[in-house]
Amino acid sequence: MVAAPTRGIEIRRSDLRRLVDKVGPLLRRLERALKPRLLMLTAPWTERLIGMACLVLSVFVFLPIPFANLLPSIGIILYGFALLERDGLLAIAATAVTVACLTLFGSVAVAFAAAAGHAIRQFG
Repeated sequence: MVAAPTRGIEIRRSDLRRLVDKVGPLLRRLERALKPRLLMLTAPWTERLIGMACLVLSVFVFLPIPFANLLPSIGIILYGFALLERDGLLAIAATAVTVACLTLFGSVAVAFAAAAGHAIRQFG
């Protein structure tokens, strides 16, 4: 079986220019807001912890719960920006999002287990 040839995606220059014009000011503001601070929170040993947190968040992204992948995705993006800019304050914000995700998905898991236990008792 031979794979079909793929065609490259073409973007018109005018569309790309319009996108750059809209996103450019937002990125400049973001770049001004992010700066190296609280460097101990983005030290090399904490990068491993951040990597583990991103791994957990990425598992949450793939769970089949409607609209539940937005919060973990935001956490991964925040961790990425925190590591890029060495911004410990942003790493704290990303950790808060991670805790919120763990709370949300943990409570969903507990509710699911309770419902399964109740169903087993009813039909058992």
